[in-house]
Amino acid sequence: MTTITLTVTPFQNDQEVRNLIELAYSNEIDDKREAINKINELEARISQLPMGLGSLKHILKVEIIRAEQQEQNRIDNSTLQYACAVAVLK
Repeated sequence: MTTITLTVTPFQNDQEVRNLIELAYSNEIDDKREAINKINELEARISQLPMGLGSLKHILKVEIIRAEQQEQNRIDNSTLQYACAVAVLK
């Protein structure tokens, strides 16, 4: 008798998961942008993105906005507050 286990996940393999984690936790903004692109690819594979990945996507967007504002020496708290609120709601 053979047992078949089915799981619903947007990831094709463990390496894809590890790659996304490395990009998301990197200190480089370009890596965070790449992580968002990877999440967008995952979202295209399934009808609805898992809640954790959706939240991660918005948290990464907040980090990118904050880093860009720091580079330009201008801090717009209203933009950050809005982005954080969206991340929390997701």
